[in-house]
Amino acid sequence: MSRPVVVFADLEQDAADFFASWLAGRDEPVAAGVVVHIRTPEVRPSKLVTIRRAGGSGSYLLDVPRFAVTCWHDSDVQTADLCALVRAGFYAMRGWRGFRGVRSMTGPVPAPDTDGAPRYLLTAEITCKGATP
Repeated sequence: MSRPVVVFADLEQDAADFFASWLAGRDEPVAAGVVVHIRTPEVRPSKLVTIRRAGGSGSYLLDVPRFAVTCWHDSDVQTADLCALVRAGFYAMRGWRGFRGVRSMTGPVPAPDTDGAPRYLLTAEITCKGATP
């Protein structure tokens, strides 16, 4: 007897969808007008969060994606605040679409963009349980 197939959703897009909705519902001024994507658009908005899967680990039933997050905002202080808010948001993901545990890996870390724009980075891992189709 073979084990059932376990599949995982597009966790990168799920995380981006979560943050787009979550940030839009926040009262903090730094969250106002922030755009969330999985890739940096050709014309980068001044207030942007990108969330990319950057590896991870897993097992038969669990996927543990590592997400690399990049935040831009109008000033260094606002960018740092946005990145800290996003870091907190990872903990708000627990229970959403199979997301279970959270582990903050690095950041927020300042990393000015090549054009001098304020930019901060962080990485986090989420544990997610798969589903059988």
